[in-house]
Amino acid sequence: MTQRIYNPPECAYILEGMHIRTDKSVAKKVSGTALAGILSCSPWSSPFQVACNLLGLCSEDIGNKPAVKFGQKYEGPIIKYLGKTYPEIGAFISAEGVGFEKREGDHDSWVSDFEDDTFAGHVDGIVFGVDGETYILEIKTSANIQSWEDGVPEYYRTQVMLYNHFITKKDKAYVGLGIRNRDYIDSWTPNEENTFLFPMEIDQKECEDMLAKVKAWYGEYILKGVTPDYDPTIQGDVDMFNHLSNLTDDMGDISELVDQYHDLDEQEKAHDSEIAEIRKQKDDLKVRLKDWFDCHGVNGIDSASGEYHAELSIRTSKKIDPELLRVDGIDPEKYMTTTTTKTFTVKKKKE
Repeated sequence: MTQRIYNPPECAYILEGMHIRTDKSVAKKVSGTALAGILSCSPWSSPFQVACNLLGLCSEDIGNKPAVKFGQKYEGPIIKYLGKTYPEIGAFISAEGVGFEKREGDHDSWVSDFEDDTFAGHVDGIVFGVDGETYILEIKTSANIQSWEDGVPEYYRTQVMLYNHFITKKDKAYVGLGIRNRDYIDSWTPNEENTFLFPMEIDQKECEDMLAKVKAWYGEYILKGVTPDYDPTIQGDVDMFNHLSNLTDDMGDISELVDQYHDLDEQEKAHDSEIAEIRKQKDDLKVRLKDWFDCHGVNGIDSASGEYHAELSIRTSKKIDPELLRVDGIDPEKYMTTTTTKTFTVKKKKE
């Protein structure tokens, strides 16, 4: 499992059994993406994790996850595709296209599209229906089409219901879905095989009950500066609680960890020469096998024991050449993004 990366705490806190208490000066409002976690219907979050985020204690840094980047990149193209494909429904316009604040910087820093003491949200777009009505348009991307077989999943329905309640107040909304493919993430194009539109009926009473339940939860925990207990059966809860618990270690505990790290580093180095020889033997065998495959036009063979299979596959990839862009008069720097990386090292102290 990939190591989770958390943003640092924004305030002081104390551990109280299985929950955490802090001041509530940094409390955030409940966004559309947080609703499902509070209501325990999200596959990615939970009441404890949402509380930690709202109180400024801890949030997972997901900005560099491929799924998030995919959604950010193709939200606009999906809206344009839906507009061209479903003209009989109406005009599909992005949030920025209908006058909502431009989305810049971190998601939590965006200005909410509506005013409320507890809730906040950022709609993806609006459908101006041919019937003269205005509807919420939410765009989602997923690699799991099976989760949409029965329509919009509950963990997305809650978000759409929130936006509808504060912005359009209709009995219907629309959700666009783009099915992403990991092999073509940089060259994905919306089409009839990977992009779908879901009309979503909305029960106003159900929505009001949902918001009342969340508001009560917000008052019980967030306004009091305390999280609910973490759930030991949810790995994300355990990881986040342990992370915050570890941050309360004193300097003596951390100093001991530095020694442990150095000892493990030395053990690793002691095996480097042995590992290097094994790697060299592997590389030599790989070259011999590849050369033989190429010479005989073979792309696969079973091992002598029959337990293994070797295969030579060919993958072609494309990348942008900055020099070719410059030749065509295009400045590649305009399209560059900057990533900051922190490097951790333990070295022998100088006398």
